Amino acid sequence: MSSGPEFWINGQAGSALSLPDRGHEIGDGLFETLLLIGGVPQFPGYHERRLHLGFERLRFSGAAPALSTLVAPALDRAAEFPSAALRLTLSRAAGARGYEPGNDPGHRSVLRLTALHTDVSARATPASLGVSSIALASQPALAGIKHLNRLEQVLAAAERQRMGVDEVVTCDQSGHPVAVASGNLFIRVGDRLMTPPLHDCGIAGTRRALILDRWAGQAGFDAGEQRLSLDDLESADEIFFCNSLIGVRPVKAFLKRRWLEYPAASALQQVHLEALAP
Repeated sequence: MSSGPEFWINGQAGSALSLPDRGHEIGDGLFETLLLIGGVPQFPGYHERRLHLGFERLRFSGAAPALSTLVAPALDRAAEFPSAALRLTLSRAAGARGYEPGNDPGHRSVLRLTALHTDVSARATPASLGVSSIALASQPALAGIKHLNRLEQVLAAAERQRMGVDEVVTCDQSGHPVAVASGNLFIRVGDRLMTPPLHDCGIAGTRRALILDRWAGQAGFDAGEQRLSLDDLESADEIFFCNSLIGVRPVKAFLKRRWLEYPAASALQQVHLEALAP
């Protein structure tokens, strides 16, 4: 049984994208990356909430589609794998040439299903963390949503490769940490967890939202947003980051600082594992 990527376009199996396509041409669209276990999407309500926010922010015409309808074509195939990553890309209906979006209420959906060869019940190993030189642009209209323009993250990920670290911190134009290249960032000081606010840039991750809404309290910690500095990260009692596929990953090294214990990350990893739907 092949475990290579498989694709569906507007609900039909296939990998040939007809043109024009505004997502391909000018990045006019949104995406979500869902973890599936036995074909079951994990925490779909959080993904749908962000998708609908992006639909509104980008001023797509018509009503936002239901996430369950969009991902349904891939679920039977996904059920054949213990775990899989499903990327949903939603691009605006093609109109006349140029930037003007037009009023067509249609859209194009593309699903990419990739079997995962990692044990989702295993805890992510501690990571080394560097600092990217790529400063995230300030644009409140796009902050928080998962739009298709991800060149900042591409450049940051390329730096990560050159540095030989597991992840890199990305900062805003003022030099304040915002996130990591492929996830959201938290520090722990005592019993309080803090994550940077995302008013001007950055992606509001689903696991970030779950930590703020529920998981921190279940793990015995307070949590909230706070503007941070690189010095705050280096002096923190603990650093970790999160995304939809890795869950929560502790940081073992950042600049000159090293950590040997990860009480918050370990507790959140346990809460995350217990919350996964079979």
